[in-house]
Amino acid sequence: MSVIRAVKLLAFALLAVSSVFLVFLVGLVTFDVVVRNAGWFHIHGVMDYVAIAQIIMAGCAIPAAFVTGRHLVVEIGTYSLSERGKARLEGVWLLLAVPLLGKLGQLVLAEGMHLASRGRSMGVLVWSPNTFYMPVAA
Repeated sequence: MSVIRAVKLLAFALLAVSSVFLVFLVGLVTFDVVVRNAGWFHIHGVMDYVAIAQIIMAGCAIPAAFVTGRHLVVEIGTYSLSERGKARLEGVWLLLAVPLLGKLGQLVLAEGMHLASRGRSMGVLVWSPNTFYMPVAA
């Protein structure tokens, strides 16, 4: 299997995961609104589930969008560049973005671990901060 095929297969899997969480998110919110307005019951911690679903959706959909070429490209400054020049410019941005995003992920993970080590909990369901911080860091 070639690298390009493996990356596209991974992007398809990420889009599938993102789609499942989108359906889960819409279904959960709709179900919660209906049963709460009917006066039957409410889902305890629905905002925690919504936050996790949004983090996972964004974390899966954004990389897949870049792989499949469906991201928005602002071409005002790059309109007159050749394809080779655009590829070089994208390479420069990637070289700058990888260390920056890596450091940002490290800081987010360190903050989550610090809060968890101090016994801090988040949300109505009293989850560990790492429940939210680890997917964001990844």
